[in-house]
Amino acid sequence: MLNLTPEAQAKLEKYLHRAGLSLREAEDEVIRELREHIERASESKSQPVSGRDMDAVLQEMGDASHFIMARRDTPRHAKG
Repeated sequence: MLNLTPEAQAKLEKYLHRAGLSLREAEDEVIRELREHIERASESKSQPVSGRDMDAVLQEMGDASHFIMARRDTPRHAKG
């Protein structure tokens, strides 16, 4: 699990909350994948990740709704 300062955690939670609100019915799986993507992008930052570093990661991510819409538009392969 990613080690965040309280400030960075609050910023991440606010970002994810806005992502959920922008879609009203965001799927838990999509939000989980968004969180994982942010965690991977944050791994190169010093630990615990500061609010300033989280701002940089989230700015690089761009608007969460774009990530979510791209994820929702990606065809899923049937499990076999």
